[in-house]
Amino acid sequence: MKKAGVFIFLALAVSAVVFTNGLWLPQAARWLIVNEKLVPADVIIVPSGNEQNLRIVYAAKLYKEGYAHKVLLSGRLALEKETGINLGRIYAVSLGIAEKDIILEMDSASTFENALFSKKVIADNGFKSVILATYPIHTRRTRYIFKRVLPKQIAIYTVCDKGAFDAGRWWGNSDS
Repeated sequence: MKKAGVFIFLALAVSAVVFTNGLWLPQAARWLIVNEKLVPADVIIVPSGNEQNLRIVYAAKLYKEGYAHKVLLSGRLALEKETGINLGRIYAVSLGIAEKDIILEMDSASTFENALFSKKVIADNGFKSVILATYPIHTRRTRYIFKRVLPKQIAIYTVCDKGAFDAGRWWGNSDS
C-alpha cells in the first residue's frame, strides 16, 4: 500500500509541475536575464555561443550607438574551426563594425574560457570597463563567471537584446 501512495504522490506532483508550467517557467527565465543600464565602456565583449549571430548583431548596434569603440569577439564558431575562415569577424564588419575596431580571441571553447582569455586581452589593451553583450538567458551566468575571473577593478556591464528571447513562452521554442 505504501508503494501505491508514493506513486500517487509522485503522479500528482508531476501533474502539478506540468500543468502550472505557464506560471513558473516564465519566472525562471526572467530570473536568468540580467540587463543592466547601458553606459559607455572601453570594449564590448561578445562571447561565442549558439546564438552568436544575435549577440554580434546586438554588439554592432551598441558599437554604432557609441557605447564602445572596440568589440572583442571571444571564441569561435564550429564552422570557423572547420574552415579556418573567421566568419564572426566578416559578419561583424558586414554589420558596420570597423575591422580595425575588432579584437579576436579565437581559443576559448566555453564561457569560463571566454572570461579567462578575455582577461589577457583586457589587460594588454588597458581596458577598465567592459560591456558583455550576450543572449538574454545567458546573461546571469556570463556575468557571474566574468566577475569571478576579471580583476575587481574592471567595471562589467551585462546587457542583452531582450527582444531576442520570449520569456513568457520560451519552452514552446526548441531553440530556447
